[in-house]
Amino acid sequence: MFNRWKKKLGPTNSAESSSPTTPVAKSQKRELREFAYLDEVSVLSLVASRDGSIISERNEQISGALRASAGADTTVGVPTVAQTKISAQVEAELNSGNTILRRDIIQSTFEDLYTGEKDRLLFGVTPSKERAEVEISKLTQRKPDDKRIIPPAQIERGRLFEIRVELSVDDIYVVRSAAKTLLDLPPDTQSLMGINGKDEQSISASFHLIDSLLLGLVPIRAKAVDYVVTTVSGQQRIVHKSVLPDDQSSIQVQPLIVAAVATESNFWKDIRQVGFSKREFNMMCRVAKDGLTEKWDPLPMADVFGAISQEIAEPIRQLGSVSLSLIRNEVDGQNASRLTGAIKNYAGNLIAEVKSEIPVKDAIETALPILGKGDLSEAEAWAQACEQVEKRIEGTDTLDRESLADLREKEWKASMASEPKSAKEQSPKDMIIESEIVAIYW
Repeated sequence: MFNRWKKKLGPTNSAESSSPTTPVAKSQKRELREFAYLDEVSVLSLVASRDGSIISERNEQISGALRASAGADTTVGVPTVAQTKISAQVEAELNSGNTILRRDIIQSTFEDLYTGEKDRLLFGVTPSKERAEVEISKLTQRKPDDKRIIPPAQIERGRLFEIRVELSVDDIYVVRSAAKTLLDLPPDTQSLMGINGKDEQSISASFHLIDSLLLGLVPIRAKAVDYVVTTVSGQQRIVHKSVLPDDQSSIQVQPLIVAAVATESNFWKDIRQVGFSKREFNMMCRVAKDGLTEKWDPLPMADVFGAISQEIAEPIRQLGSVSLSLIRNEVDGQNASRLTGAIKNYAGNLIAEVKSEIPVKDAIETALPILGKGDLSEAEAWAQACEQVEKRIEGTDTLDRESLADLREKEWKASMASEPKSAKEQSPKDMIIESEIVAIYW
């Protein structure tokens, strides 16, 4: 039925109106794209502002023609009761047809947008793999049309750019998706995974909190594949990797991140296939904020709360990374390693203080398991571990509580001072372009 309606309407775009064998089709070889995300409003708005026409009018005409054709063909001579059933079936097919036509139109419109703006993009995807190494002293210099070396001053709000990225969602969306998946599991499966009623309540509360803050949006943090940020003689540049010298000891190189908030309903593919696989995609975006930044809020509502109180907003901003660290047990693992050394020192000092003969390894035997418990805070784990050590060492009861507290505090502060930086803290900071996504494709 859909094909019959389409024939009545005639061709809907230039690609369809030309036969594959015509000279026009042969001479115009278009790039193959499969879209994972496409913001129809952005595409139509950009084309309309450039060309002064609204292509959505054509979409309305097609939808109206389809509806009129469907009504005329399916209800003539059919009893009223049967008409209702037929109308429902036709409506379903009509919706499917409209979706196909709408996507066909929006893809053609994106092609028009891309073709018209390709030469004016801030920077684009460079298919060439050839190296064109530039001397370090010349990395701060660039020709006006050179898209391999871009100063941050060129990152201006509203400018379009295309970039190849390793796509991933922000930590906050990872937590939200994990919580939803766990809540959707049958009760017996939850039990097998060690989730009890208390855990389910906690997971449910976290999910509903995050979901209400996201408002149907998907925070994206995409790492640029071909571009990095360099600093030479105090000057930052976004540089294509092909021009970087092999010896980078005299320059600072930082990852370039494209950060944006996407609308969940604009994804053409399941977000779980796109956002969690870290596959490479091309993105067309508009710069949302001038220049580069080191911080970005994945939750738009954080700014709303920030207008009221930064004390409320800051925990919201950290919600994703903190929650994910707890889920992965990263913090507990690091703390357990650091506090193990501290509890050994505490036991050794306490043994020397009361002149006990118990070996340190025996004194800390019941304390070590406590340091690895994920349901305790660092301070709670330290206090309980110290109590276990004190119970194992004979003569501890001869010391007053103040002396014990001083010994505890001494080792606690020493462990905090010697805390090693995490791999994340040691790695170069990400430099972020805050953006609005127009399309994601490959």
